[in-house]
Amino acid sequence: MKKIEKLEKQIQELRNQESLLHKEAKMEIEEYFQTNYFQNLPLTRVSGYDFEDFNFERRKEGYDHPQEVCRLRFKRSHWDKKEYDDIAIDYYSSGTTDEWEVTRLVTIGKIAEKIFLCKNAMLKDFNKIPVENNKKRSKLRSKTFKLEREIDQIRKEKSEIDKMQSLHFLFSEGIEFDDERLKSCAIRNDHYVRHVKKIKFLRWTNDNKKSLSVEITTSSPDWRDYNKTVVETYVYNKVRFTNVDHFINLKTKQLNEELVK
Repeated sequence: MKKIEKLEKQIQELRNQESLLHKEAKMEIEEYFQTNYFQNLPLTRVSGYDFEDFNFERRKEGYDHPQEVCRLRFKRSHWDKKEYDDIAIDYYSSGTTDEWEVTRLVTIGKIAEKIFLCKNAMLKDFNKIPVENNKKRSKLRSKTFKLEREIDQIRKEKSEIDKMQSLHFLFSEGIEFDDERLKSCAIRNDHYVRHVKKIKFLRWTNDNKKSLSVEITTSSPDWRDYNKTVVETYVYNKVRFTNVDHFINLKTKQLNEELVK
């Protein structure tokens, strides 16, 4: 639908704007903390949705990519906290004392010292820097959610229209299947019809439209000669609608396929 395509395009534009704001906030935090807290320390990148992970890495001989020194995690002491109020240091121990490993441990010590001396200031800055950016991103997300709800409503309305149209066709002309795509359905709990070639809804059998009469044509192999088929048509009364309502979706799919031919 053209309206849905238009809305989806708007959503993509909003997401692109949000992504750009996210990158800007990430760069701002990286530059600020590198300049004010981690000068001469290998802060290589900030990651996480809220930029809560600070990754420190160094080059190591024999490796194509920088290797992890440690990682800082800004975290909340409880899920309902609005602001981050703690910092954790994640690191591993290799048990070796080669030059790279000893240098890594010394670097971790320097980073830990910064946390020890500046933890409160770092938390305050971390919570403050992206505030305006977050407000802009929040507004964009609200617009995105509103458009997504609009798309859901349009699809829901279309689904209802398609359902009513398909139901009309099932009562007026029914639905027929190719021999290679024959269907099955339960008429009663103890009666299952296979090799359904065609089914047509005839009439409702009660006022609440929970059961109806249906005409079913089957095309099954002749047990006397499997090279032949036997075509038979039967009418079944008081069939639960829930036993045959899946034919509505099949009819909708069939109608949509005819539209694109």
